[in-house]
Amino acid sequence: MNLEQYIRQITHDGKTLADFLVDTVQGNTHDATVSHRFKATEWLAKFGGFIPETEPAKPPRAKSDSKPAKADEKPPVTEKQILHFHIARLINEETQDGKTCIDFLARVVEKDEKPNSAENFTTTARMRATRELLNRGWGSVSYAGRR
Repeated sequence: MNLEQYIRQITHDGKTLADFLVDTVQGNTHDATVSHRFKATEWLAKFGGFIPETEPAKPPRAKSDSKPAKADEKPPVTEKQILHFHIARLINEETQDGKTCIDFLARVVEKDEKPNSAENFTTTARMRATRELLNRGWGSVSYAGRR
């Protein structure tokens, strides 16, 4: 099972996320600001399919004096790419291919308010966790002008 499938499974095909977002829009989420409510509405609209997704304008390409590489030529592997590969492999091993992180994010979204709990998460934290799960399970969402 890949990470996208795991996210869909752990969030009950997104029901957990949708429930949290609807609660936020309706003002039923503790400490939700108007900004949280607008963002939740935007995400529900995007993933609910009733607002068309517009393609952002692409920035103009920079002109280059170098010749384009041939189709069969591959650029040499850099030291940075090798380092990233090793770090990525280590992270994947330590997090069970990301499932440890997804479990945490799902707990943040699902967390009920419990008095004196060390894991009472703010609406901002729950919105961030929701965004990350939506990004990895269903595609990108924007937040505060970023993608």
